[in-house]
Amino acid sequence: MLSFFTRSHALIVTASVLWALMYVVRTVLVHHVNILVLTSVSLGLGALFLACWVRPSPRRLGAFLRRYPWHVPLMSVAMMTGSVSMMLALTHLGVGVATVLGRIETLAVLVLAVIFLGEKLSLKALPWGALALGAACWVASPHPLTIDWAGSDGLGLLGISATILCYGISSIMGRFLISSSGIAAPDLAFLRCSMGSLAALPLLVFVPTGELVVHLTPLHWGMLIVSSTFCLGLATIFYYKGLRNVDAPTASFLEMTTPAFCVVLGCLFLGEHLAPTQWIAMPILLGAVLQIVRVGANQRRLKKLAKESLIVNV
Repeated sequence: MLSFFTRSHALIVTASVLWALMYVVRTVLVHHVNILVLTSVSLGLGALFLACWVRPSPRRLGAFLRRYPWHVPLMSVAMMTGSVSMMLALTHLGVGVATVLGRIETLAVLVLAVIFLGEKLSLKALPWGALALGAACWVASPHPLTIDWAGSDGLGLLGISATILCYGISSIMGRFLISSSGIAAPDLAFLRCSMGSLAALPLLVFVPTGELVVHLTPLHWGMLIVSSTFCLGLATIFYYKGLRNVDAPTASFLEMTTPAFCVVLGCLFLGEHLAPTQWIAMPILLGAVLQIVRVGANQRRLKKLAKESLIVNV
């Protein structure tokens, strides 16, 4: 076994593979369950799993929520909205294209950190950002100039754009809370899932009555439960455990296995097809995103601060 591939690296890769499976399962389930219902149930089950595993202190979390009364709800609503938008993108773009485009979230975090956290924008990141955006155009469609914005592609791109923005806001809020309060990342993940699930409940009034009742086969129920617990909750725990001994750029590189596996699984099991230009543009986009992460990590003096940008959004 390679000496540089440690248990921590293996945990992050395992988490990334589990997230890929989660996205594939969600791509299947969105055709059987209303998106809002699926989001609320998935985040709720994930929160229950995290509560059993992490066992957060109610007193400590209560004091944390009193200290930050609107930060956590805003972060949770942003993550919930991003999850809903991601499912819309999965429906119209496919799991491979949607998850690859979703990596542009790193670029959104870079810009939002400048606006809201007062961080300096490194000029070294600008060419990589431009390259990522250019590659994203070719990933989104084999013919970027002829995208049907009024059709399925347009809805999918609208969904992934909303996902990138909402996940970016959620990541920025998470980074701020971890750096200012010292809350443990798994505890914050529990709060995000639980409050995100609750935030989706009021929106269910807009769901047709017939769609509120979930009619799934035993197989689909199993897929929903496993994807919401092991593929969401357990993967989050593995990721943060692995992150203790892995630097931010390496963790981001290993995390790229999520969209890579999504592309492969989508082609193998969901019948998705990609044009040659999309196959070429995908590694370019992911490589550019990785370079942005490296620039951001090198810009921070402390390794801990470099890791604060690695907030899990599902």
